[in-house]
Amino acid sequence: MASASALLLVGAGGANAGILNASFEHPVVPAFTQGFIQDWTGSAGQPFYYGVASEPSLPQPFPDGNQGGYVNNFAGGAGVPASHSIAQQLTDVLMANTHYTLSGYLGWRNDNAQSTGGIGLYAGGSVVDGDVIGGVLLGSSSVTLTQNQWVLGSVGYNAAALDPNLGRLLSVRLLGTSKSARAGIARFNPDTQEIENIEILFFSKRGGADRAFDLPVVAELHRLNEAEA
Repeated sequence: MASASALLLVGAGGANAGILNASFEHPVVPAFTQGFIQDWTGSAGQPFYYGVASEPSLPQPFPDGNQGGYVNNFAGGAGVPASHSIAQQLTDVLMANTHYTLSGYLGWRNDNAQSTGGIGLYAGGSVVDGDVIGGVLLGSSSVTLTQNQWVLGSVGYNAAALDPNLGRLLSVRLLGTSKSARAGIARFNPDTQEIENIEILFFSKRGGADRAFDLPVVAELHRLNEAEA
């Protein structure tokens, strides 16, 4: 999933709240970064989960600036969708009798499997590794992405006079969830029942890229008999 910009409008006049690096123009890169977006935090675990990119894998042209932020999403075990995200806590706080509108342009990375994009507005808590911990979700929106296009997602929130979250810091979160799956194929020797070959299939265009990868697995694999199954 990719994002070209994020915008939080506050009040009837539509004043822009302080989202830093909202169009992901920093740092300026010739291709992409891994594990770093200035002023944002992202999913931990692997550096390639998120970053900034200007390369053609993101939809072109960008609706704002020359770069976009991205998160890579890979399906979990047994094809369970995986999600990664980026987030930022603002210096703005939730104010009484005020309407908030969070919007952002989201896109489908051309070298990833199809994804769903999402945005969320939070009050309170803290931002850690692309997530909002201990905060209250004020509103969220999910959009189905279309290849080679930017899709505008938005969510609104009205803070009442006695809103229980008044005075708490606001945070924004951009989320990508993969719809891809993966599967494994094993070939057994019909006489010894030993595994001769195993293949793992990733249903993503990234599999066609000229990038080697290792599977850090050491195991003694065998076929289950009926009693074990």
